[in-house]
Amino acid sequence: MSTAGVIIAVKTAIAEAESMTRFSGFYKINPVKSCQFCPMRLWISKSSEVPIREQLVTQIVLGVVSNDLKVAERLPSTRELARRYKIHANTVSAAYRELARRGWVEFRKGSGVYVRARNDEPLDNELALDQLIGRFFRNLRENGYSLAEIQAGIQRSFSVQRPDHFLLLEPDPELREILVAEIAMATKVK
Repeated sequence: MSTAGVIIAVKTAIAEAESMTRFSGFYKINPVKSCQFCPMRLWISKSSEVPIREQLVTQIVLGVVSNDLKVAERLPSTRELARRYKIHANTVSAAYRELARRGWVEFRKGSGVYVRARNDEPLDNELALDQLIGRFFRNLRENGYSLAEIQAGIQRSFSVQRPDHFLLLEPDPELREILVAEIAMATKVK
């Protein structure tokens, strides 16, 4: 999934999580007593534009990145998730396979699906971005912000446009030239 896909899924989860109790199409995934699934909460919207498989993948990745899901933690079985949340077992299985392909989880024969330890392998840009986003949301949750407040803040940030020009008043021509060059390099505005 691309970074844009992650952002869409996160925005969808944020937008819909607040209204989850009002719509019967949403299912809150609570910890399953018969397994060691973490206290992380997942929200599934069957009416979302984002496929359920992608919703699961994205939310589990964000759970790992934000440390809500710990390394070596067992995830619920495919059948367990499917039965409890009224989704098809093939959807859960496809999500787990995608997570394994990307290196987030591992299958242990006869034991289940576990969060995989991340090596000190260099992070690609997409993974680094995912980790930053996960830390961002964890910090906001720890500071008591609601999902609606987070969404509104993100929308405000995206709506702010960068300046298309600067006015520089510097009497020294040499310093002015240096400042103009540095501003142009830093902002890509001439």
